[in-house]
Amino acid sequence: MASNAELVELTNQYLIANYGRLPIAMVRGEGARIWDADEKEYLDFFPGFGAGGIAGHCHPDIANAVAEQAELLMCAGNLFTNPAQVELARALAEKGFGGKTFFCHSGAEANEAARKLARLYAGPGRYKIISFNGCFHGRTMGALSLTPEKYHKGFEPMLPGNVKVDYMDLAAVTAAVDDETAGIIVEPIQGEGGVNVPTVEYMQGLRALCDEHKIALISDEVWTSPARTGKWFAYQHYDIEPDIMTLGKALGGGAPVEVMPLIGRISRRQQRRLGVRLSGHGLPPRACYSRRTSNRMSRPSARSEFVSVSGGARRRTVSCVQLMSRPFSRQRAKTSLPGPSSSMPTIMPLPRTALIRSPEWI
Repeated sequence: MASNAELVELTNQYLIANYGRLPIAMVRGEGARIWDADEKEYLDFFPGFGAGGIAGHCHPDIANAVAEQAELLMCAGNLFTNPAQVELARALAEKGFGGKTFFCHSGAEANEAARKLARLYAGPGRYKIISFNGCFHGRTMGALSLTPEKYHKGFEPMLPGNVKVDYMDLAAVTAAVDDETAGIIVEPIQGEGGVNVPTVEYMQGLRALCDEHKIALISDEVWTSPARTGKWFAYQHYDIEPDIMTLGKALGGGAPVEVMPLIGRISRRQQRRLGVRLSGHGLPPRACYSRRTSNRMSRPSARSEFVSVSGGARRRTVSCVQLMSRPFSRQRAKTSLPGPSSSMPTIMPLPRTALIRSPEWI
């Protein structure tokens, strides 16, 4: 196998430099550990921008399910029923708010679909989407338009109808809603802008505001779900249900599996109009591995096997149960949390922490 230096040189020769890559070529992983082309071993605290999920690298259940499905059927298109899609969608509905699911390939595409569906749901003349300073929803043009201005340079003009207000400022959101507003998109815990955790009252206020104006509440959970905060979905900490939710990254355990579940009150006609405008293949049958892993992790015996690696250089290891039983108080750089309050949900936001299996598997 080529060395780190050789692979980095080839990368510079053949790949666009759209990322500030480190001069390291990662070639294999297991649990919370990862190895480069020179066989140097690392403890991974940053599993693929969160795409590694809570199972770690190359979990045997995931790897085996992918291999089994690859021998059966890789892709059949959306004109046929896909058993793996059906099973994964059913698992998401049972663990979430019911409704139906739209499959796609990236978190940005899921947010694009959510934006379109919010406009369809709100009706003619209502096209504005409210997002928040410090958010991140993707780099495609529609999702980028919802994201802060620092990401816009060189790509202007953005799509019309984007309104940004401060996170955790319910009065500002209320003032921003008008007769042209179609929806509000919110991260239940902000990641890119720091680990910003809203209060229960704030999230419930957004829900009430959307109900009052008959607009869609979109919960962007590409970073927070599934099962990365102590519940399957982060919105469940706030005793609300969104109209639309977007999922990705950890759901696929490293493969491109992104979905957009939507609540039942969004009509079948609106769903069909969305479907003819997006995603030629949706999610191929290999999605089954996420469903199998999700089902396995939903068992109490499996949940107790997972631990969190945190604590920086000390490599402090604590159990998920310990983490979820106390409020999150430790802050890292760029972290912004409200002060102690009974309204704060007891959650542990982990957008950049590897969750792995028990130590004997590391």
